[in-house]
Amino acid sequence: MVRLGKISKTALFINLKITKLPSSAKEEGVRELAQEKVEVPITGKIVSVNVSQGGAVKEGDVICMLESMKMENPIISTVSGTVTEVKVSLGQLVQAGDLIAVIEY
Repeated sequence: MVRLGKISKTALFINLKITKLPSSAKEEGVRELAQEKVEVPITGKIVSVNVSQGGAVKEGDVICMLESMKMENPIISTVSGTVTEVKVSLGQLVQAGDLIAVIEY
């Protein structure tokens, strides 16, 4: 469960890690970016990949579909940004905790 003030959203599939540039980067006028690392919530098989490296995603976009226990589970982005890494491919078997994608925002 991700809590945003008094609003709650179910987010079984997201492990969020924010990284920031050092303060010296701010002084040089470099824009700060954070990264969201999207991880696999449960063991399964990737049945579709809807993003590619360098592509833009919006909050709510489906990153990929994960089949587990004969059910298809959408893995959804909780942020808008640019996909910097895609670590899965169609048909790949994945374990809980495996990295799916990295999104900078």
